[in-house]
Amino acid sequence: MLLDAIAKSVTEARVSEVRGILEAHAGRKKEHGKLTERIAVALTSCRRCGNGFVGTALVSGQGEKVVRNEIGKHPVGPGFVNELIHASRSVA
Repeated sequence: MLLDAIAKSVTEARVSEVRGILEAHAGRKKEHGKLTERIAVALTSCRRCGNGFVGTALVSGQGEKVVRNEIGKHPVGPGFVNELIHASRSVA
């Protein structure tokens, strides 16, 4: 399952795998946005210490009736955060 793969890669600090999973689904972002239920993945980090977490949520509904339910929160260290942020900036 996709959530299990994300959780395992984040827990084991394999940034390239996390990036690969996200990039594989990024091309169909518009199509996924039209689904009534979809999964959101977000990186939240502290600028001061660099620690953070990767959060996953189930997003349901459309327009003004969107409901977001947290599924998981996986803590990550500054190395993971820096590598993921740096890699995404070089791709964009």
